[in-house]
Amino acid sequence: MIHNLDIVPLYGFGENQIFTTHTLLGGLRRMIAKHLRVGLPLILPRLASTHVQHVFGRPIACGGRTTCNPPTDAEVEAIAELYAAELRRLFDEHAHKWLPPEVARQGLRVVRIGHGSLDPLDTRSIRSKL
Repeated sequence: MIHNLDIVPLYGFGENQIFTTHTLLGGLRRMIAKHLRVGLPLILPRLASTHVQHVFGRPIACGGRTTCNPPTDAEVEAIAELYAAELRRLFDEHAHKWLPPEVARQGLRVVRIGHGSLDPLDTRSIRSKL
């Protein structure tokens, strides 16, 4: 926002289907993450071929600011809401083409860590440990 550049939303359909996560040694991995602040995911590629399709959204204008001061919280929130809305539009428009039906049916939930859900219909409480 300080540099008056647009933000272009991007959604990668199929990225979560590329890898399988495992809980092997989960307790040890959580302990390491807690004490060293480093995550150690245990993931393996799936043997089945998975196609990943990236779709670009409409640019979100962040320009127009006449000051070099950092953006206000209200300005950041407004841009975050526009970004989330554009991601939802991309998902709703393309999920049926690029995702397995059972994944597409789950919908998209946009969460800002430390801020909660940006989905006005999401009533679940989200807490971040970070």
